[in-house]
Amino acid sequence: ITTVHLIQGELLMEHHLADPTNIAHDIGYIIGDDQVLFAFNPGDLMSSLSILQRGDVVDLFVSLTVAAPIAPPEDEEGTTTAAVTGEEEEPQPRLFTFDAYQRIQLTAIVADIVMEEAPAPAEGQPQPTPKPSEVNVRAYLLALTAQDALVLKHLIDIGADFDLVLRSPSSTELFELTPVTVDYLLERYQLEIVER
Repeated sequence: ITTVHLIQGELLMEHHLADPTNIAHDIGYIIGDDQVLFAFNPGDLMSSLSILQRGDVVDLFVSLTVAAPIAPPEDEEGTTTAAVTGEEEEPQPRLFTFDAYQRIQLTAIVADIVMEEAPAPAEGQPQPTPKPSEVNVRAYLLALTAQDALVLKHLIDIGADFDLVLRSPSSTELFELTPVTVDYLLERYQLEIVER
């Protein structure tokens, strides 16, 4: 891994390479002057299966319960019951699922490797690579703007649930996604709630 941008044919110098013996693993070189490095552990299934690798492009989906007023029903004339009675609905806990970030590149992965006991390979033989069950991802390091990092910290602090979804490495599209709520599901799947 180089610590500077190189052009094709440029001579590769040792001081332009990341030093694997450095306790910080030379991670600082990857981030821009306008970015900060954020250690993030989503605790999702993709992480527990060790599917994601350094350099992968991911989107970050969030589910969050917030207290929000429920829109009162309207009659045929478009008048709400709140407008007639003068009463306002109490805010109710509602679940929102939305895309918080798109096209984030995993700058680095901090993981514990717990290898199962096995006989040591003979000299000259290739070393076994860890199985997914032997990799415990502790955190993904994300290079973000300071504002994006602050928003992500706030989402963590208020107890949001996170999932990382993997993109194609060549994907450059920004998806236009509609946040999902119960109302969205009722409308999309034409579901009816029957009161008894």
